[in-house]
Amino acid sequence: MNMEMLAIKTSDPSSNNDVRVPTETGGVAGEDAELLSPLTNGGNIREVNSGQDHQRNGRGPLSTLENNCLYKELNHNVCWKVRVWMIIVFIIVLIPVVVVISLAICAATYVDKDDIYDSSLFTVPQYFNGSFQISNFSFKEGADEDLRQKLADLYRSSPALGRYFSEAKIYPFRNASNVVDYQLTFVLPEDQLEELRNFTLSKEMVHNVFRQFLYDQDQDSASTYIIPVSLIMSSRH
Repeated sequence: MNMEMLAIKTSDPSSNNDVRVPTETGGVAGEDAELLSPLTNGGNIREVNSGQDHQRNGRGPLSTLENNCLYKELNHNVCWKVRVWMIIVFIIVLIPVVVVISLAICAATYVDKDDIYDSSLFTVPQYFNGSFQISNFSFKEGADEDLRQKLADLYRSSPALGRYFSEAKIYPFRNASNVVDYQLTFVLPEDQLEELRNFTLSKEMVHNVFRQFLYDQDQDSASTYIIPVSLIMSSRH
């Protein structure tokens, strides 16, 4: 069998020596075999790596195609000049607006069941009597009415006691004394009499409301400053 050598270039491009391998065909090596070029092989490797980098970075042909498709879908005309992206933005803005409007309507129309009552059923009186002292007070005309109005406003504005409050009374001032006697009148419904007397309209509750008001006074601006520690209160039916 005739054996011929096939010329193959070495991996060293600076070398001019060819390595020959035996072939069975007997033809010329340049005609029956390809010369392996390291430069060509290296170029193929760089092209493969470059394609992989583009895919990893999302800048490849597939990513560009997806972006173009998404752009076309968002700019698709639904009707007339209304596009898909306009509808999406409208829905995003509409949801919080609807939620805010719904909460506002609920707050405006909500009625607490505790606020619904018939004051004509409040027929049983409950009295609280006591006294307090006034600091730097001159007994001028109309001072008793100012104090009475102050007590009435205090208990009418109370969330817990306001509905049961009837009136406040200031007794005539004592001569040469800064002690003021008062009376508070509440009216209670008969069906809740014991519960209200023991809890909501107990002496402790009514007294604490009055005392907290006294501690919140502004001593400098109040014309009739009531000394908090001087407050005395008792209850009777």
